[in-house]
Amino acid sequence: MSLCTRATVSICAHYVPGRIPFLSLVLDSILTWKMEHVRVVVISNDPVIGSEDALIAAMGRYSERGWHIEVELATNLEHPYLLPWRQVRILREWIKSSRDADDYYIYIEDDMILNWDNIEYYTKLLMPLRAHGLIPGFLRYEVCDGARNSVDLTEPQLVSIYPTVTIADAKFVCPVNPYWAGFIFDRALANEYLGSSSCDMFESQSVMNWGIRERAAMGLTWEAVPGRHKSRCVIPLVDGRPAEYCHIWHCAQNYNVMPESKHARIPLSRVFLKGDILTLLMHAGRKLANVFGAR
Repeated sequence: MSLCTRATVSICAHYVPGRIPFLSLVLDSILTWKMEHVRVVVISNDPVIGSEDALIAAMGRYSERGWHIEVELATNLEHPYLLPWRQVRILREWIKSSRDADDYYIYIEDDMILNWDNIEYYTKLLMPLRAHGLIPGFLRYEVCDGARNSVDLTEPQLVSIYPTVTIADAKFVCPVNPYWAGFIFDRALANEYLGSSSCDMFESQSVMNWGIRERAAMGLTWEAVPGRHKSRCVIPLVDGRPAEYCHIWHCAQNYNVMPESKHARIPLSRVFLKGDILTLLMHAGRKLANVFGAR
């Protein structure tokens, strides 16, 4: 089993000056990866991003390590929402030059903090899960009052009503919302993706009716879903809780400050429930009681 020693990372970064600090955090996190070489391609709509002090400083730090950051400009877009789809062009270039089993392609948005534990988990579990037709998944979180709150799972999920796969000390289950604003491919997954409808901006609508930006990040989530699984991506549960190595910090931290948002409200430690349907009904009853009790 080969771990990831080389990677090309595409980062979608629609230029807004206030988002540069998030991009800087993402680049600093990548710099901690235990790899031989990393090439980062910052996909943006505005050449001004290349003159940002934070990006120039990051380029210097990468250069000192023998790594590389470049900016891929997409200035002729019909709509800003089309920017994430430029990653397909980078993927096609990568697969022409990629040769080794430990060379990976990674796509993320400019506020997703992927740490080395995330990468190591993915590369170690990819082959065991591939035998079941599945892919290692991730859960986004924001920090609120010291807790890691789930961004994309807005209601608790009862594990017992979904099929699971057990590997070592973890039980893997599909989250009801598998979106995490990115994907990771080895050559086999990349070739499968490039031959799928999910790779096409328009055909992908027939696969899943997500928004156009979200579809650019769904990868193979909905392709060749095995058996009764809800999607191709699964989450590792240890003692009923999502293992920390599948947590990804959404560093923009914007959902938990939106009073009307349903996102980033439930701690990751409580998004998966053990038990049966009665457990879920009891949880819903307590939630209703809390809502009406607060009025």
